Amino acid sequence: MTEIRSSDHSLIMKGAQKFDHEDWEYIVTNGETGRQPVDGPSYFYPWAGHFVSRSGFDRDAHWSFFDIGPWGSGHQHNDKLHLSVSAYGKDFLVDSGRFAYTR
Repeated sequence: MTEIRSSDHSLIMKGAQKFDHEDWEYIVTNGETGRQPVDGPSYFYPWAGHFVSRSGFDRDAHWSFFDIGPWGSGHQHNDKLHLSVSAYGKDFLVDSGRFAYTR
């Protein structure tokens, strides 16, 4: 069975243009257009409790996502301390509940 993932590239590109963020364009085009961000490629979002670690902004970059945030107050998921890892174009650790909210 082939894994099918959705992509938000077009949505992010629209946001990059609307909000004049050439760095978002750089990330979504894997460095083909736009302007390279001055920070990153890894980011910690303390209020969300998420750490995204990347080896770069290119298409083949290795990345991991670590959920280290507190339990939510109004909306939460049972994925605390979740770790996803992707490298060499393959997913090694995935969120077993990862899916799109579609029909």
